[in-house]
Amino acid sequence: MATVRERQRVQTRRPPKTVKARPAAPAPELKGLCVSCIHARACAFRRNPDQAVLQCEEFDSGTPLVVEETAPEVQTAPTEAELSEWDRFKGLCVNCESRHDCAIRDKEIGVWHCEEYS
Repeated sequence: MATVRERQRVQTRRPPKTVKARPAAPAPELKGLCVSCIHARACAFRRNPDQAVLQCEEFDSGTPLVVEETAPEVQTAPTEAELSEWDRFKGLCVNCESRHDCAIRDKEIGVWHCEEYS
């Protein structure tokens, strides 16, 4: 059985206060890289939301990089005509576009340094 004091104590307790929810603070406007970064809301490096972030090592847009796949070039073996022409030239002249009308071409030792090489 409860004593008189216990009953009085129970009766004099104040009802719990209702806590009013605070309105959520508006999220700061993102600037710079943060606009498209998937880590922007939980970023540990953003100090001043008024300044735009222009460089960030943690930046990730979340979109996969698009890699254009090109077919590998098919390399064919040189023809006999190409091989015989390469035997006539030495050095850089072997694959220079100007090899047929070059003034400095040396058939014996070849040209190894040329400003006109193309």
